[in-house]
Amino acid sequence: MYEPLQLLHVLTASVWIGGHIVVLRYAYEALIKKDSSILLELESRYEKLGIPSLVVAVITGVSMGLLMLPPSGWINNWALLGKLIALLLTIALAIDARFRVIPSIKGGRGSLLDLFLHVLAVTLLSLAFTFFGWALHFGKW
Repeated sequence: MYEPLQLLHVLTASVWIGGHIVVLRYAYEALIKKDSSILLELESRYEKLGIPSLVVAVITGVSMGLLMLPPSGWINNWALLGKLIALLLTIALAIDARFRVIPSIKGGRGSLLDLFLHVLAVTLLSLAFTFFGWALHFGKW
């Protein structure tokens, strides 16, 4: 049961991480050109693929975590705690972007720098997910 979950987890996490690397590139372009339409159009398209990918990655990740460790062991596993903290920070940034940053940009009063920094932070957190997943799987550090 673990291996199919792991395959689905890696595939959907790859979509999430790779998508954010692409979004980061366009966020930088939008920032330099001071053109929010570049990023807002991409964001609305990527969201249809990115959010379901993140949801499936979270579900499969939690399922694998339950197969690997009892919930009582989660608190003592630094790599798993790292993934959970990265997830909570990602959710907080997504909520802030969705309800504050993007609406203010669409309204003409927001900052592209703010949105760029959100995308950068989520991309770095996505890479942290990868590091912690590797450490969890291979028992490093």
